[in-house]
Amino acid sequence: MNKRLLTSACMYVLFFCIVLLTYNTSVMQRLDEAASNVLVGQHIIGLFHYLGETVFVVALGVVIVGYLLWRKKRSEALFAFLMVFGGYGINQAVKHIVERPRPNIVDQLTSYSFPSGHTMASLLWIATVLFLLTHGKKTTKRIIAMWVIGIVIAMLVGLSRVVESRHYFTDVLAGWMLAAAWLYVCLYVIKVQLEKKKKR
Repeated sequence: MNKRLLTSACMYVLFFCIVLLTYNTSVMQRLDEAASNVLVGQHIIGLFHYLGETVFVVALGVVIVGYLLWRKKRSEALFAFLMVFGGYGINQAVKHIVERPRPNIVDQLTSYSFPSGHTMASLLWIATVLFLLTHGKKTTKRIIAMWVIGIVIAMLVGLSRVVESRHYFTDVLAGWMLAAAWLYVCLYVIKVQLEKKKKR
């Protein structure tokens, strides 16, 4: 099981690297343009960007980690910390390495574009909450529905950045790939931690 988690992480890192190495190609640029043409102006989708705002995500992360530490669930607290704050650190590091400018619009943000921070942050905090709520429970239709809804919301947050022309679609795609890779790494870490607890 643990090996599968690391294999999945490596697979998503590979997908991320493919996007990283090809986002300037004509094929990917056409993809960015097509996505922009479809999404720009879809204001309802644009509202989802609030779920990826840094202030919201950091505050939520502090509350989750603090609550888990208060409940003396250290492994779960480590998982949440790595997911939310570790994911943010990875995003910022990659942005400053790649240094891709954002789309050219009036009043554009000055930070770098690749990969999308809102995309990564939303996917990671949603996955964190869902894992904490469903871990160790029998898989039911309700739990499957929760994960499906969570993934859809995370995808809408990512797409909202294209709606607002804050990111290219390839920034969002890369954000999904890198967040998924980090999710599997963090799942591996907590699985190992919980297995060690059982052996004590």
